[in-house]
Formats: sequence, C-alpha cells, structure tokens
Amino acid sequence: MKRLFLVFAILFSSLITNNTSFSIESTPLRPAAHQSTMTEYDDAVYQVFSFKDVFEGYYEKYQRSVRIRTLDSEVSFEDFCNNFYQYSYSIEDYTEKMSSHEIPLQKPFATNVFSKTANQISPRSNIIKEAFPDEKYILGKDLDNSQPTPKSAFQREPIMSNENIDYDEIWEGDFLYETLTDLPTDHVAFIYEINQPSYYGNYIQTVEAVASGVNYGFLDDTRFVEKGVVIYRVYRAHELGIAGKAKDFISHQIGKNYAGVSDFFSTDVSINENNWYCSELIYAAYYSNGIDLCYGTGFDHTTEVCAPVLLTTGKFSMEIPLMELNLEIRIVSFESSFFNSHWIINVSNPNNHSLTIYYNSKMCFEDDGLKWTNLNDVNEIVLDAHESENVTIAENFFATSIAFSWCSNGIRRILVGTNLSKDTYTMTLLSGEIEES
Repeated sequence: MKRLFLVFAILFSSLITNNTSFSIESTPLRPAAHQSTMTEYDDAVYQVFSFKDVFEGYYEKYQRSVRIRTLDSEVSFEDFCNNFYQYSYSIEDYTEKMSSHEIPLQKPFATNVFSKTANQISPRSNIIKEAFPDEKYILGKDLDNSQPTPKSAFQREPIMSNENIDYDEIWEGDFLYETLTDLPTDHVAFIYEINQPSYYGNYIQTVEAVASGVNYGFLDDTRFVEKGVVIYRVYRAHELGIAGKAKDFISHQIGKNYAGVSDFFSTDVSINENNWYCSELIYAAYYSNGIDLCYGTGFDHTTEVCAPVLLTTGKFSMEIPLMELNLEIRIVSFESSFFNSHWIINVSNPNNHSLTIYYNSKMCFEDDGLKWTNLNDVNEIVLDAHESENVTIAENFFATSIAFSWCSNGIRRILVGTNLSKDTYTMTLLSGEIEES
C-alpha cells in the first residue's frame, strides 16, 4: 500500500510539474566540454544509448537469418519492434521465432513504441506477469563485488549475447530510464558497474530503489527492450570527477529501505537518509556532489517529489557554481577551570570528498570570523568524506564567536558560530565567503 501511494504521488508530481513529451530517439555523443565559459545553458543530461539500439542489433540478426534461409516476407524494423510486445518471449527467442516464421505479425499493434510519451503503460503489462515478472533483474542487497556474482543471486540468466550491440557506450555513473512500465510512473536506476564478473560472465550492474529497498540489479538485452530503457549521461560528470563521487554516494545507500508514505512530501539529499525512492536516490547522488539534475525546471527538492521524468529535463551551466555542502558543526561540551575554559566542537564533513578545514583555536569576534581577518591562532585538520573530529576552542576575553573555513575553486567558504549557549549547547550559524588571494 505504501509503494502504491507513493507511486501515485510521484505520478501526480510529474503531471503538475512537467508536461514535457519524452523522445526515445537516441542522440549522438556530445563534445566533452566547451573550451570557454558558457553563456547559455546546456541540458544537464543527454541520451547515449537506448532500447532502439538493442532492437537494431536483433533486427540485423533477424535479417541475416531470413536471407540465409531464403525466406520471404521480411518485415520492417518498426513492425519487428512493435510486434515484440505482442508476445511474452525473450528478445532472443522472439528473434529466432520471427526468423523461422513460427510466429506472425499480430496487427494492429497495442502501441507504437517509437512515438510514445512518458508514463505509458507497457503494451506487455498483461502478458509479462508470468513470463518475466517485474524485478526479475533484481539481485539483492548482499553481494560482494570483489567476487563474481554467484548463480544463486540471479532470478533469470542475463542475456547479452548479441554481437551487434556495443555496450561500451554505457559508462558507470550513467542512469537508465524505463519508459515502459507496469506502474503508472517510470523507473530509473544507477549504472554502478560496467563489467561485473558473474557465473554467467560479465554484466552491467545497477543499483536501484525498488519495493524491497535499495538493491543491486542488472541491465541486459531483455530488460532494455521489455522496459523501453534509455541510458542518460550527466553532462561533464566524468570530466569533473563527479560520476565517481556519485557512485560513492550510491554505495553508502545499498541495503536501505524503500521510501514510505511520509517521504513523498520532499526529496531528501543527505547521504544519511534511510529511505529512498528510485529517482530521489539518483537526484541526491548528484545533488550532494554539486549537480542539480532538475535545475531550471522550477523543482524544489525541499517541498516536492522528484518524478523520474524530471531527471531528464534539467539544465547545466558552468556559470552555475558547483555546490559544496557546508560543514556541520555542533557543541559537544563546555569545560571550565580557573585558568582555562574552552569549548569542544565536533566538526563533520558531509561531502563525498576530503576537505582541509581551518579553524581559529581561540574565540574571535563575529565580523573578524566572517571576513577571515585578525585571526592569529589558525589551525587546520583534514577530514575524509563523511568523517568528523572534535576540536578545542579556548575562550578569549570579550570574543564570543567560533570560526571555521575551507577553500574551493579560489573561494574561501566561512562558517561562524555565535551566541554559544552553555546550557542548551546551541548556537547561531552564519556563513560567508571571500576570494582567496
């Protein structure tokens, strides 16, 4: 019931926030980056591969077989694809049966999959239940990727045997978008490993939030065509090293729960979140590392559900600074003696990369802290991703603030705590930034 309620919440959000039609035509690879500062926005993601490419590989196989067998009545590519959804066979078996004329064209077709828009129910939704139930591609939560994935993890054998399909165009950090579904909304999954060894050979491994939680899964020929999968790449994510950081974020979520009813009022982005739905997980992986996939759509993650289609419609610009999350600081204790009184402050790095953090070991004046000036007792610590450490800051006559900073892209980002309370261990946080000379 929870999943059904959330599905309709995402669908409703999709309908009221975006009316964009969804094209399934593959587009050519884009250039790596502009060489000068961009003055216009670029799409945040772009298509690199789709189920159409997989169909093309099997259609070529079908054509060769028909010619070899000297059979007549070769069907068109579009009819070959649309007819697939009239049956419950795997793509391999379907191609073989079409090649030998064991099965006919069943016109009229339920739909033309090359002219559909987003959120369309799969034409196989009624017949697919027995042959290929949903989530046959889910592998579970407890895999050890240092070892080949065992046969017992697979609910069915992955099919990636067509020599006409070049999967090298798919990279880790991409995400798949299922345009054909048995649900009233689409589904997305993160491309986690490209050549993960297994009992059946190497396969494309995914991580995705489904009803049973955040699981490993796989992508193969059958899933491509049954689910109308399109592969999207986040613009400049590999060039900037962000795809790897997004993967690291994803790795921390495996095994967590699927989102409940109370989670659809917003889109969480914290690595410490315990519940995810499919598009929320991918949005958070990139948002926490500096790329808002929904930028320019009017989407507000603090108050709205991130429908899967929104991940394909955002904008990216080099003029938009890559976001870096603030430090998290909190009071642990206050210790006082006749000669020495000081605060113990816990400093946490919520980013997916290490940071060198500077702090004044004595309290300072608020204005000096925000301008990072007149600070004569600056120390530094290095925190790895998601690491925390306690530091000691001594009281300093009439000064009442604590100051922390870190540097990024020529900017010193500053976090100042003031109004520290010895009773409630609370404080007021102020932030600022200055150019580094």
